[in-house]
Amino acid sequence: MNYNNYVSTDLICPKCGNITTIYRRKGRQKKASHLKYLYCYNCREIINHYEVKDIDTFLLTYNKHDNTQKDLVNLVLSRRKK
Repeated sequence: MNYNNYVSTDLICPKCGNITTIYRRKGRQKKASHLKYLYCYNCREIINHYEVKDIDTFLLTYNKHDNTQKDLVNLVLSRRKK
């Protein structure tokens, strides 16, 4: 298996702000706002996670007029302060 064909993608839990990283093939990537139904280890339930390519880039360039993205950024930043 050639690992050079995979790209890491970050997923944010909209309930708790937990960040999960998954790996996708380069040709099978999804849009940045894609929702992935995934188990959150922090909430201990299956939730639609919000997909971003890179969490640091997302925090710097999110759309301030989109309430969903604004809420996600606040969740992630509050988790990082702890």
